[in-house]
Amino acid sequence: IDTSFGWFLLFVFGLLTGTLAGILGIGGGLLNVPALTLAGASTLQATATSLIGVLLSATSGSVRNLQVGTLNWKVALVLGGFGLIAAQGGTWLSTRIPDAFLSIGFSLLALVTISLMGLKRSLVQKSHKPVTTDAPDQISDGGTSDGDGKTRYRFLPISGIGLLAGTLSGLFGVGGGAVMVPLQMLVLNEPINTAVRT
Repeated sequence: IDTSFGWFLLFVFGLLTGTLAGILGIGGGLLNVPALTLAGASTLQATATSLIGVLLSATSGSVRNLQVGTLNWKVALVLGGFGLIAAQGGTWLSTRIPDAFLSIGFSLLALVTISLMGLKRSLVQKSHKPVTTDAPDQISDGGTSDGDGKTRYRFLPISGIGLLAGTLSGLFGVGGGAVMVPLQMLVLNEPINTAVRT
């Protein structure tokens, strides 16, 4: 990595993963960790380094969404708050697992992520009516309709998704978006655009 060409490749790869993060709602960890491992880093080093890239790209996208008013900060804070707590446990656990087992675990997570992405696609295709962000009956805070236009906030499912995503983030260096987005669509019944922004 410590060559001009190596730094250039990292820069290009960062642009690629940042773009994918903005489009798909994944932080890039699923790409960063294997790339850094191929560049000579241990799985633990790649995981720790990837989280910095995930943090920066996610922050950039979130600031933009906040500026244009499309970020549901209430759900994002619950997901992020519980994710922050769980990531500490995942990080602690990653330092106590042999590198080979971390690599196997990351590979299994990648397979699960592929399945979840397929589930996400099927959920989008099964959507019978288009959902717009300015619809008055839009349930954008992870709630369920009470029939009178109000929403009932569902704290436990949101916090559970945050805990799972945070644990995986600390353990494998992924941002959690590949897990969070399909689960938000499946459990919280959110449209894909809302889930990606959150």
